[in-house]
Amino acid sequence: MDYSVFLLNEKLINSDAYMMMDEEGLQKFPFFRRLGAFSINSKDHGTLRTSYRYTQSLLEHEKSVWLFPQGEERHQELRPLSIARGVVHFHHKAPGDDVTFISAYYTFLREQKPEVFIHVQTCTLTHSTVDTFEEQMTRQLDRLRNSVITGDLQQFETFIAGRRTISEWFQTLSRRSERKR
Repeated sequence: MDYSVFLLNEKLINSDAYMMMDEEGLQKFPFFRRLGAFSINSKDHGTLRTSYRYTQSLLEHEKSVWLFPQGEERHQELRPLSIARGVVHFHHKAPGDDVTFISAYYTFLREQKPEVFIHVQTCTLTHSTVDTFEEQMTRQLDRLRNSVITGDLQQFETFIAGRRTISEWFQTLSRRSERKR
């Protein structure tokens, strides 16, 4: 999990969101608790049940719960995407059939700084299975990756612009020195 998902919620989605995060990650970065993250430990069945009950309670109170459906952080290019069964369980227990899929693609384009491209799509899934989640997520992530690779970027907007890179500073200084000549 990184800060971009919180920023996405604040700038675009604007929901009362809670995010399920691996217990180990939350111990490393406890500030995520202040942003609505709560822990899950899939190796401990007692705490796993507690996290499931808490998630169920949030859904019953019509709160948004953001999950990393693979259950772990994996490289973005690994296929097939494999979805943890708990995702389907929560979808069946949640009121309504809408699921918002959020895909993020991290890359370096022509500059020395990373860029994150995010695609958000809400779908109505009346009959959800692990397979339907895997297929939808794979399709969406592959479309996002292809848009970035082919340069089809007009559909994206910038939320945060980082500092200038060394090459950008060099270009600025080169233009200034050329104007002085």
